[in-house]
Order: sequence, then structure tokens, then C-alpha cells
Amino acid sequence: MAYFDKYGVEFSDDRKTLVKCPKEFEGEYVIPEGVTIIGDNAFLGCSNLTTVIIPDSVSYIGISAFEECTSLFAVTIPDSVTSIGRYTFAKCSSLNSVSIGYSVRSIGWGAFEECSRLTSIKIPNSVERIGYGAFRNCSNLTSVKIPNSIISIEDVAFYGCTCLVSIQIPNPIINIGECAFAFVPNIVCTSEILGFPWGAKNANGFVDGSWVYSDSTKSKLIVCSPSAQGEITVPDGITSIGDYAFQGCSGLTSVTIPDSVTSIGMEAFYNCSSLREIIVPLGQKARFAQMEGLRDLAEIIIEK
Repeated sequence: MAYFDKYGVEFSDDRKTLVKCPKEFEGEYVIPEGVTIIGDNAFLGCSNLTTVIIPDSVSYIGISAFEECTSLFAVTIPDSVTSIGRYTFAKCSSLNSVSIGYSVRSIGWGAFEECSRLTSIKIPNSVERIGYGAFRNCSNLTSVKIPNSIISIEDVAFYGCTCLVSIQIPNPIINIGECAFAFVPNIVCTSEILGFPWGAKNANGFVDGSWVYSDSTKSKLIVCSPSAQGEITVPDGITSIGDYAFQGCSGLTSVTIPDSVTSIGMEAFYNCSSLREIIVPLGQKARFAQMEGLRDLAEIIIEK
């Protein structure tokens, strides 16, 4: 059985798990004391939620729990929470104030992706890992302070943070992933990390215009600039297009892929909201439609 409060918010029978908030909810919501779990997708798409008060009893916040809460402008994650999961606050486009509790050990995949009004973030000393794309396309993020506890900044963690000018990275750090700082043109590193490829290779890859490649052979395309617009052609000679390579390229309308490509990674065109066609060579639609990143896009694959 389930329990519903006066706002229509659903809880488990023991009232310890917040299961689902109605999408039409408006304004501030105070999560009752005693709730320990905010479930997966609990507030997903609640576009009129402006503030949420999370009590100290909460220890787990689920996948996409607040994704696309586009009016949410401030959030405090209490010390009782130990991790921020995948896409927890992704696409919260009004979010400009975040306080992360001192028990959080990891910030998950895409946790704050496309939070376009977020200008600064202080990561507490408890955090050890910043996940894949955690702050991807936070286009107004200007400064980040990373504590000594961090051992890994994963792939594309700060990709497309085009306003980021200051970041403090501790010594030593075990891992900085591919394209962790891709398309961050004005960044100043306040730490001297032996071998860390700033400058022309500040993406942990080879940057050439709108493209980042895995190495100097330019055989694997890791990522495309989020500012890419209109029609674009993948360069000849590319054999592999990586996972999420075009993710968030909302201005793209057409992508032409050459015959040389033999694999396209998962969700390579995720959230390309304006994309109307993917052009492949004559007679090869069936081959490309079987690639992982195009399996759900067969209807817009055309041959030319």
C-alpha cells in the first residue's frame, strides 16, 4: 500500500520512501522528517517546484530525483546523504545555489549536467569522485574548488563549462578522465600537475576546432563542441565515435557521417533536440542503424 499526503505526494506505506511528487506541484515542498529515501525520478519534471527542504533523516537521493525541475533555484543536501546519484539535478536550469553536505563521497554521472545558472560550486572534503559529466555544460560556472580528498575526476566532468576561469586541483590526484575540461577555453590551473595536458590538450585529448580526438591519429572522435550549430560533417578517417559524443548539442540539425566509421557509442546523440537527419553513405543505412548510438534513430538516418 501507499500513503499520499495532502499535496498528492506518494510515499511508501511506512512513509520512509518518497516515491513520487505530482508534476503539477507548485512552490516549496518540505520533505517530512523521517523520510530516509528520495526515490528514483521522485520529482522528475516538476517544473514548478521552486524550493525543496531535505531533512537530515534522508540518506539516499535516487537517480534523476530532481531532473528537469526547471524552476528549482536552491538546494541544500544534508550531511546525512553519502552520494549524489546519476542525473539527480540534471537540467535544473534555474539552480544557482547548491550546498553539498560533508558526508557526500561521490557526485554521480551527470548529477548537475546543464544547470546553466550555476556560477560556483564548493565541493566538500568528503568527496572522492566527481563522476562522468557531473557538471557538463554548466555554461555559467566560473569557479570550482576541488578538495584534497578527490582521487578521480572522470570523463567530461566539466566539459563545456565555457565560463570556467578558475579551478583548484589538489596534488596528487590519481585520475583525470578524457575530456574532463574539454571546451573550457580560459581556464587557469592553480596546481602544478606533472603531465596534466593543459593548453592545446586541455581536454585530455587532441583539440581541433569543434572536435576532440583520443590521440594524434584522430581515429576516435571523443566529443563535439556543445556550441556546434546547424549542419556538421564528421571528418573523414574517423573510425569510432565515442559514448555521448554529441550529447547536448542542441543546435545541431544535420550530421553527416563518413564511410570510415565502424562504431558509434551509446547515446552519442542524446539530447540533440534539433537534430532532424543523420546522413550516411549510399547503401549503408542498415549497417549504421545497427550501431549502438543509432539504434533508436533509424527513422532519421538517410542515405546520400
